[in-house]
Amino acid sequence: MSFVWLALMVARADPTPAVAEPADTSLPTPFTAEQIRQAMPVGLVIDWCPVMEGETGVAQRWAVTAVDTTHVTLRQTLRVIGDERVVSDDLRRFAFVELRSHAEFPKQSARREHRQVDAKVGAGPGWHYVVTEGPGTERHYTFLDRFPGAPVKVALWVEGVEQPDPMEQCGRVAP
Repeated sequence: MSFVWLALMVARADPTPAVAEPADTSLPTPFTAEQIRQAMPVGLVIDWCPVMEGETGVAQRWAVTAVDTTHVTLRQTLRVIGDERVVSDDLRRFAFVELRSHAEFPKQSARREHRQVDAKVGAGPGWHYVVTEGPGTERHYTFLDRFPGAPVKVALWVEGVEQPDPMEQCGRVAP
């Protein structure tokens, strides 16, 4: 999975999204915007496991720098593993309803199941979504109930085989 995709996932910032609730054509989201807001206090840090891009590994960190009743500001830092060179360090502001909408998946091409989740940041009950992206291609999104917000793991599966370098949280530090 390309670290460029990882960066683009959070680059869709829109301070005034129009959609507040999932459409009838979408599966329910794992969390409400309010649950996400409550789970993202200033000082929260989420580290994403290194993702290989060719021979180079890139790690990402999200740090909550500001929160109000409707928005959060994240510092998104990408660094090269080994020489620790920072390749991107941006502040991005998101509406909580927009963050919730990132987990909207169409009913006709997705399914979800509430089950036991094992992830690098912990284990417990959570939601697992499988979204068909094309013939033989699925993207799996895994959320832990105790960590409202971003999935703890996103993996691409092709012909029933998980592809290398999933996007996965590997560390969380609460303030």
